[in-house]
Amino acid sequence: MKLVIAMLKHETNTFSPLPTPLESLGPAGRPLRGAAAYAHFKGTRIPMGAFIDLAEEIGAEFVIPIAARTVPSGPVAQDAFDQVAQEICDCVAQGCDGLLLDLHGAMVTDDFADGEGELLARIRAVAPDLPIGVGLDFHANMSEATVRHCDVAVGYKTYPHLDMYEAGYRAGELLVEMIAGKISPQLAFAHCPVLPNILRQATDEAPMREIMARATELESDNVLSVSVFGGFPLADTPDTRLSVLAVSNRADKGVAACRDILDLAWRTREGFIYDCPPYREQVARAKTLQGGPIILLDMADNCNSGGTLDCMALIGEALNQGLENLLAGPVYDPEAVEALIAAGIGAEVTVPVGGKFDLEAIGRAGEPLRLTGRVTRI
Repeated sequence: MKLVIAMLKHETNTFSPLPTPLESLGPAGRPLRGAAAYAHFKGTRIPMGAFIDLAEEIGAEFVIPIAARTVPSGPVAQDAFDQVAQEICDCVAQGCDGLLLDLHGAMVTDDFADGEGELLARIRAVAPDLPIGVGLDFHANMSEATVRHCDVAVGYKTYPHLDMYEAGYRAGELLVEMIAGKISPQLAFAHCPVLPNILRQATDEAPMREIMARATELESDNVLSVSVFGGFPLADTPDTRLSVLAVSNRADKGVAACRDILDLAWRTREGFIYDCPPYREQVARAKTLQGGPIILLDMADNCNSGGTLDCMALIGEALNQGLENLLAGPVYDPEAVEALIAAGIGAEVTVPVGGKFDLEAIGRAGEPLRLTGRVTRI
């Protein structure tokens, strides 16, 4: 058995001003290929690591044409997407028994709102009958195109993500069983008209806890896998919402499993709402709390969701209300860092900190906070 194993993984924040060029899609300014990709991902607890382990366990021949990924940021540059997709397609065109892809599910490119669907469509054009298995993130915005162009897809069941390896391994197992003729997987898929707030998607809290438990209960000899995707709200696409995907031996069983999950999600939809009071109210409340430390977290400027990490609004509000004994950060601002280094240890300086990025998608200009302090460390 010969397998192709590849990765094109990006969680796209379409509101983010941070670019995603080809150079960002791997260490040292380039995606990984071949032996370098193997060495980097072998032994990791993500789908790529699971794919490699499974291939070696069954004695399969496998190649890794490319493995491209980076942290969340703005849409993937179209030339970067095109190059990675072409390298995967070129490898598949040389012949193989199956393809295993480590994808996210919420990738947007300059030209395509559904990056994964476009990638899979291009692969299908090259290899119409090739068995394709996909490992997906819990925050995938699943699309009809993604489902139509693959044979097996399995998503993480946990958030925070603790089962990335297990999800990838299960996707690989099912694909290998399909190639061997042991199963004939059917995919059932449905959207739910609910957009869960990220802060209400934790799988150890209601309502997602009960939904994921039900997904596991529905898995059986006929229903091989049930994946529930909370969706990534910061990728603003037509497919952004909660969805469910079942891999089954019988199409009717998969459809019934999807309907079961969607009914439960709809009944518990109020639990996906997160009420976030304005900064001024939260800072005022923090002033009344005893003990410590007290943490004020700016989730909207989360670099792990594509934020710029230079919004100073919360720090500014804390200073305006007279909070003392503060530790603030991290803040991404190379210009301020260079100014502090130039001033030297012991110098008292006044510098504009943060606010260097304009957030054009929401019509907000960057707002630096002018601060005065002493340089104590470099």
